[in-house]
Amino acid sequence: MAMEVFRNKKVMKYIYFGVAIAFVLSLGYAGITSGLFRQDPDTVAVVNGKSIKYDEFSKAYTRTLEQYQTRFFKGEEVPEMYKKDIKKGTVQNLINQHLLLDYVKKNGITTSEAEVKEKIRETYTVEGKYNPNYLKYVLKMNKITEEELIADFINNSNLIKVQQMIRDSSKVSENELNEELDIKYSQKKVRFIKIDTAAFSKQFKIPQDDILKYYNERKNEFSIPEQFKVQYVMLDFTKEFDISAKEKAVMLIKKLSTGTAFEDLAKEYSEDPGSKSNGGDLGFFKKGMMVPEFEKAAFSLNPGEYTMEPVKTDFGYHIIKVEEKKGDEIRARHVLIKPSPDAKGKTNASEKLINIKKDFSAGAKIGGFIVKESSFSRSEFLNPKDIDSDEQETVKAAILKLKPGETSEVVETKKGFYVFKLTGFIPEGYKTIETVRTQIEDNIKKEKASPMAEAEAENIYKSIKEGKTTFDKACSKYGIKDTGYFTMNDKSIKDIDDTSDFLKSVKSLRVKGELSRPAKSTSGIYVLELADLKEPDMKKLEKEKETLKTDILNKKQQSSFSNFMEDIRKKGSIKDYSEKFLAETTAE
Repeated sequence: MAMEVFRNKKVMKYIYFGVAIAFVLSLGYAGITSGLFRQDPDTVAVVNGKSIKYDEFSKAYTRTLEQYQTRFFKGEEVPEMYKKDIKKGTVQNLINQHLLLDYVKKNGITTSEAEVKEKIRETYTVEGKYNPNYLKYVLKMNKITEEELIADFINNSNLIKVQQMIRDSSKVSENELNEELDIKYSQKKVRFIKIDTAAFSKQFKIPQDDILKYYNERKNEFSIPEQFKVQYVMLDFTKEFDISAKEKAVMLIKKLSTGTAFEDLAKEYSEDPGSKSNGGDLGFFKKGMMVPEFEKAAFSLNPGEYTMEPVKTDFGYHIIKVEEKKGDEIRARHVLIKPSPDAKGKTNASEKLINIKKDFSAGAKIGGFIVKESSFSRSEFLNPKDIDSDEQETVKAAILKLKPGETSEVVETKKGFYVFKLTGFIPEGYKTIETVRTQIEDNIKKEKASPMAEAEAENIYKSIKEGKTTFDKACSKYGIKDTGYFTMNDKSIKDIDDTSDFLKSVKSLRVKGELSRPAKSTSGIYVLELADLKEPDMKKLEKEKETLKTDILNKKQQSSFSNFMEDIRKKGSIKDYSEKFLAETTAE
């Protein structure tokens, strides 16, 4: 029971902040009026005349950072490259909250203190009973008074009422639902011809002066970003420390066999920050919720058993113990040992790269490292197969300090150590006219030919539409094709090179033989008619109907939230000083 309570406490640390944050998160930055100077150096923003002070921002940022850490980074430190954006988001969330609370006040939306106290009693329970000690623990952890907690609960309750008001304004009609089902399940087959623009292009001869004019007027189309060419070697932590991690896991299994309690072992040795403090307890889970290797091992155990060999996954080596089985769920604990170095291991590992700094090629050969080559621009990633997206900025910053021929210091990432050598630099420039002459000539021909192809398609369409000829007679010389059956959700259709515009043209077709307006593509114009339509049996889609209705409603509600926030931001007075403020502050 003690472990369950502790886990609940960890979750409840954020509960009275969660609703407001969830509601205002990602609702946009529209309607901000930036100020050049802060009237008060401690003011982050002013909303409808009320200041958001640094202390309020700091607390909100700390909470948000902890939530990001738990949700997206498996409890590990949030990389520096994300922190500025998280700070910006925190400021906007606070602005949104202040605007919403003003809206609550102006519109007489209230929650009584009695309602809130009852909600608090329901929230801070242990085994279904209100526990005042639990409440005291949360207050102490968050360094707030009970009065402050009540005020926050009142605010959040009022925000929920606003949220519910917006939810209730969104409805899904039967017609909307049937239209979505039709888009998803109706199958169409279309007969078509494509009038190729290239067929008309052949008649044109493009003067050299026209090519030069096109090049000069659209030179930005032919720009080449600066390019950095690098060689690099990597010391992979996973490979370097895999054996020692496995040996450590084996050693811990031996400790279990001598009677050491599993939860004590997890608290002392596990490197999973999400479960370490509660003895490795992962709670109940079903098949499909864990990575395959972990799941296979866990579901092969009976209650009370643990794995006699370490289980390897992408996270490291696991020792797994099953505590309970309940239906198709099990409750398990685990100890995670990651193949990552301690301070001594890092020092030893980095020493292996010292020779590379002195002489890149010779040092790599002596150390047995594979030398890789790559190139990148400032807007591109450097070999994302090796280097994670959240570490690109760190790596690129080290490379951009170098001059051609220079070698970087050892660069540490979560995956391992890197050493880079800048082997070349190509400054930003433009492709020469000689290298793009054929491309320009083709583009000019296409521009001249497109109206001719469109006119031909329009003439065929009108002739068929007015009954002067049939589809087969008018289109035979172009070679009539059919698409086969497709739905309006399909991303690709046989023989069609621009699916999105094609689908827009056929969307309204319901009757066999019905003609659509000509549809443009990147290389020509389609003339088309409906060959067949297979409509779904709506009675068989009753279950699907409910799921789809929920999806449509959620999208409508999200759109309503965004529109609502955009509207109150436009109507509100917002002075946002955060850019200057964030530039002055360092990462927390």
